[in-house]
Amino acid sequence: MNTGLVEARVFFIDCKYPLERGDFSKSAFELHQATASVYSSILLVFSRYKPKLHDIRKLGGYCANYNVELLKVFPQSSPEQKECFELLEKAYVRCRHCEQLWRCCMA
Repeated sequence: MNTGLVEARVFFIDCKYPLERGDFSKSAFELHQATASVYSSILLVFSRYKPKLHDIRKLGGYCANYNVELLKVFPQSSPEQKECFELLEKAYVRCRHCEQLWRCCMA
């Protein structure tokens, strides 16, 4: 099995535990990581290239070049759907910033 898909599965499983604790930021971060890992794996399979980026909008767009059905993974036809996707997009940056800030404070 593709290593990226294994990682994605682990990230997806790991997003459930913070959710149960009410740590929505960490849960969203893990879900973002799962999404990015799946998209990166798709790109690796079809293009033999794995981009080093975490922008799930761009990754999803690149994947759609191989199959437009992938655009349906995160529909954005309603304001609520757009907001949910934007929150998922921001989860990576927010959580990374919090982790870096936490490490700085603990040093």
